[in-house]
Amino acid sequence: MRRLLLCAALAMPVAGVAVLGGCDREISSETKTDVKDDGTVVKEETKVTENAEGGVTKEETKSVDKPETVKKEETTVKNADGTVKKEETKTVD
Repeated sequence: MRRLLLCAALAMPVAGVAVLGGCDREISSETKTDVKDDGTVVKEETKVTENAEGGVTKEETKSVDKPETVKKEETTVKNADGTVKKEETKTVD
């Protein structure tokens, strides 16, 4: 009996973290890929998620792969409260 109570007491915080933290629920997702005449590949991804509190976040990612091995990736995140965050990454292989 004592062992059962000890195991239950130790398991509660682990299970409670997942319940209290919640998860983001994906509302929609879209991926679009274009290949241009010069061999450049443009990949655009849009993902809309809803967090546990009910806030909606829209994330847009645009990735450009050029044949000269230069890769450019731009990510834009728009929150329901109107804030916008942009990140741009360039990689040269």
